[in-house]
Amino acid sequence: MDLFAFILSTVLFTPSAQPAAITHQYPIHYDGPFISHARPGARPRASGGSLPAYDVTYHGGPVLQSTSGYTLYWYPNGSISAPYFMLIDGFLDAIGGTSYYGVAASYSTKAEPIQNSSTLIESDVDNDPFPQTLDVAAIETELTKLVKNHEFPATLDDPIFVFLPPDAPFTVQSPNVCALHSAFNFQHKKATPVVFAVIPYEGGNPACEAYRAPYKVPNPSVPGGDAAITNASRELLEMVTDPLGNGWYDDTYGEIGDICFFDYGDQGLLGDQANYQLGSVLYQIPEAFEQSAAACRPNLGGGSSQAGVAQPAMRVPSSEPTPGMTYHGGPIQPAVTAYTIFWGTANITQTFEKNVEQFESDLGGGDYFSVLTQYSGTNGSIQNAVTYGGAYLDSSTPPKSVTLKLAGEEVLKALSANPSWSAGLGAQFFVFTPKGVVPSPSFCGSHSSTTMKSGKKTVDVIFAYVPSATGLCTAPFDLPSPTGDVASDEAIKTMGHEGAEMMSDPLGNGWKGSVKDTEVADLCIGNFGMVGLMTSGANIVLNGHPYRVQELWSQQGDACAPNL
Repeated sequence: MDLFAFILSTVLFTPSAQPAAITHQYPIHYDGPFISHARPGARPRASGGSLPAYDVTYHGGPVLQSTSGYTLYWYPNGSISAPYFMLIDGFLDAIGGTSYYGVAASYSTKAEPIQNSSTLIESDVDNDPFPQTLDVAAIETELTKLVKNHEFPATLDDPIFVFLPPDAPFTVQSPNVCALHSAFNFQHKKATPVVFAVIPYEGGNPACEAYRAPYKVPNPSVPGGDAAITNASRELLEMVTDPLGNGWYDDTYGEIGDICFFDYGDQGLLGDQANYQLGSVLYQIPEAFEQSAAACRPNLGGGSSQAGVAQPAMRVPSSEPTPGMTYHGGPIQPAVTAYTIFWGTANITQTFEKNVEQFESDLGGGDYFSVLTQYSGTNGSIQNAVTYGGAYLDSSTPPKSVTLKLAGEEVLKALSANPSWSAGLGAQFFVFTPKGVVPSPSFCGSHSSTTMKSGKKTVDVIFAYVPSATGLCTAPFDLPSPTGDVASDEAIKTMGHEGAEMMSDPLGNGWKGSVKDTEVADLCIGNFGMVGLMTSGANIVLNGHPYRVQELWSQQGDACAPNL
């Protein structure tokens, strides 16, 4: 539907008397970063370690076979921005037939096959005043009135999206709610379920806005629009697969959108944090869980712009990304001893040093790097074996700008000062500098290699530079600190990224992405999984310690893994 058609189809409702309140008839599914979705009696399941084992099963109820949706902007003062509702309506009208909606189509039942078909029929503005209490029951009461007046149909496959203005006094029983969906029965000749979603303006919670400042959004000229689409896209797929609360869901972890709440793929397309494109419009949407693939889908985005550099991508976007890894004939790192080098210790806290050392100590044999064991090279396969070898504390002051060459020289200095340390393909070195020291050129983290003489041999030295994270290099979500120290969390996130890439591509001729200059972590730079499982803001526990890390690319699974 084009822009002009949307303007023509927008209906303005005039205020009218409120009907009597109705009794809620179906479960309310709340969506938010820290909302438990466990059903009574459900117990957490572990996949052989610290990670959950997701199992989305069918519970006997209906699904939406194809959707003909409606949007309702309940704005009593009528002051809704035209670009705001047209951006949202354009997305909902165009999403049918795409790889994104196709995730929902994978949950067909024999009796009710889900078609990859969805469109938007009408966009309406409601000027009725809000009731004294604006809650889910009040939303249902208003929708009942509109269905009764034939403004909306009373059929299962016609979901209604209700958008509220910034000043709406929306109240819900569950905290941290970004959006919700439910249904109610409309009684005519027989009871017919009416399925609906409620999307408050930006959710009233920074964690509901997908990415916080200084991260950009695809459509900055439309305040609130990207956040609304982020939440509406999740609600759409969940309404399709579980419209009445008895369809497809995991008994412990919820619906298909819940499991992938913080999975956005590579959110850096064009440098503006978009990960999906429909026509000429860019969007920022979360992935959803596909049971048949045991992974979050579709694979949104797909790469960063520079090998070994963890940073937002700068490339032409595609709505059908095809990430993957190919082998280039070189070695990998089967097992490593990791060393930490703190350059400028006068400005690096002991808490920071302790936390990053603990992470390296906990990494080997855990769930996180188990993804890498599928990758092999000329010298064997990666074994998920990481041992912490020790730290070098350098009290000298680093220059204000540090290049990879200078970081490599610092590693050689640390090796010279520690004769017991060894280099080669069995070692990794991480260089840290304090706040105020910036990398040159600008990056969030990068890895490389240099060489040194060991007797008569020339030995490779594999290292990564992890500068103090600022701006776009910080985690894009407003979440608690798993370690209790934000600087440590940011460094650990980058260490996981660079460490995985060093193991799979230590010399630049190992495993690389199908998108130019990408590696095993670049393809999943925006995937953090179901972070809200732990109130600590962590998404994985290694050896009893909570951390927040990004997922890594699994070539065998054709997806980001593990499912955090």
